[in-house]
Amino acid sequence: MTAAEDTVRGLQPVVELVERSRRLIAEGRPEEGNVVAMLAVRLHPRDPAAHVHQIRTLLDLGRATAAAEAAATAVGALPNDAGIRAQQADALLAVGEREAAAQAAAEAVTLAPTDPAHADRLGTLLRGLGQFDQAAACHADAFDRAPTDPGPLCRLAVCMLHLGAPQQALDALDHAATLAGFDPAWALHRAIALHLTGRHADAIEAIQAEIGRTGGDVRAYLHLGAAFSALDRAEEAAAALDMAGLLDAGDGAVRHLSILWQDPAVIPRDPILYAEAILDPAAAAHDEHALDVRRLRTPGLMETLLDEIAGPGATFAEVLDLGCRTGLLGLVLASRTGRLVGIDRDVALLRIAAAKGVYADLRVADPSHIPEGSGPWNLIAAHDLSGVAGDLGPLATAAAAALAPGGLFLFATEAAYGDPVERRADGRFRHGFGHVEDVATAAGLEIAALRAEQLRLDDGFWTEGWVVALRRPGG
Repeated sequence: MTAAEDTVRGLQPVVELVERSRRLIAEGRPEEGNVVAMLAVRLHPRDPAAHVHQIRTLLDLGRATAAAEAAATAVGALPNDAGIRAQQADALLAVGEREAAAQAAAEAVTLAPTDPAHADRLGTLLRGLGQFDQAAACHADAFDRAPTDPGPLCRLAVCMLHLGAPQQALDALDHAATLAGFDPAWALHRAIALHLTGRHADAIEAIQAEIGRTGGDVRAYLHLGAAFSALDRAEEAAAALDMAGLLDAGDGAVRHLSILWQDPAVIPRDPILYAEAILDPAAAAHDEHALDVRRLRTPGLMETLLDEIAGPGATFAEVLDLGCRTGLLGLVLASRTGRLVGIDRDVALLRIAAAKGVYADLRVADPSHIPEGSGPWNLIAAHDLSGVAGDLGPLATAAAAALAPGGLFLFATEAAYGDPVERRADGRFRHGFGHVEDVATAAGLEIAALRAEQLRLDDGFWTEGWVVALRRPGG
């Protein structure tokens, strides 16, 4: 419907309503602006501009669910409008429906195949789903249709890094840098590509320049430490990795990697693993800051096992939480311990554990070793040995010496089905069923329970492992 037709019917044109809505929002009156946006849709249900503005307004107000509902209504009214499908993709993404968002973006591409923005948007959504080959094709198509826009080319480079093709990523970024509007924030990705193509010194120079320009963030220092390590510059690597750990105020994933990578041998050499660890460290180190039984089941599984072998609600006078991290297992054990002591090497994580108020004492120490002379402990618990211990023999022997008669050593570890001990590319360990049995026998401990369980959800896949209770005879 045209503005002239609106005037004849006595309706205020869409463009005027949208402008009024925007003006109200700019004046700090968002609720009134939203009401006008709703009015625009009510008066002009066949005008895509009204629907698009309403969806954007709801998203800007943080009302993702309402935006998704408005988008569904808009699609029902105008199913063949590519712009509305694109807004629906944004709304669905805001409510966490990634696959549905990608489907909506794909519909936009089908409806407007010559518009590079739709292909680029679809590529971004597919990247979020880990479909990097399909995402790369979308970004390449977007760049073909808009060869002066560096954005799609930079996003194509990210896909190339995730696909283990760092030279192609470097070529794409170098070309993008020659185009008007290139964002220097892509310097980190270029440095990763340099590092993965063996140009470690150039990578260091590039990332140091970026740190000088922006002050640097946790991922920049994490990558800088890895690049220094590749040149055997151990002290500089350690300093950069320490800085990454100190700067990490997020979910702890970067801090986890910065500690892990202090040993150069565990830095991933595979381009795909390395790019994943730098660009999305949460996918490489599971988050231990939220006790979510849908993703991290280990603390709850260990409590269940305790109930089975010691009786429901059984209490333990002296308990050692080995590798306590942020205190997740401590929360589970708190009601069944007389005195709970936690050990971890990461001071920052210990501060978080202390804030939970369940530990009588927290100590900075290597969680792969039980402090000499400590104990006797009635319960020693370790909810994630995979991250710290290779051969479990020394730890089991130390536990046997530190436990009180009848005391329990309760732990969980990822399951290996080949060698007795397997080391993953990111430095974590897996342990075989036979290895657990052998070390228990060698340490003089009885196997009270050994269960195969799904420990946690990593990137959509369950990590298989063992939950084990070993008992010192006597008591």
